[in-house]
Amino acid sequence: FHLHAAVSLLEAHLIDFDGDLYGESCTVSFAEFLRGERRFDSVESLVSQLKDDVAEARRVLHC
Repeated sequence: FHLHAAVSLLEAHLIDFDGDLYGESCTVSFAEFLRGERRFDSVESLVSQLKDDVAEARRVLHC
């Protein structure tokens, strides 16, 4: 999220994708709200939460 961006921006995590899509356009569909925005005290806490988020997304998307 960028407060002063001229256009709306979205950062999305693509599960099991390791390519480079910077500068590309794509369509994103929302399936279910996973959690609200929060700050993390450490990189380790962030990484742990991202792993939990991916596990929950897999459950929601059945993948």
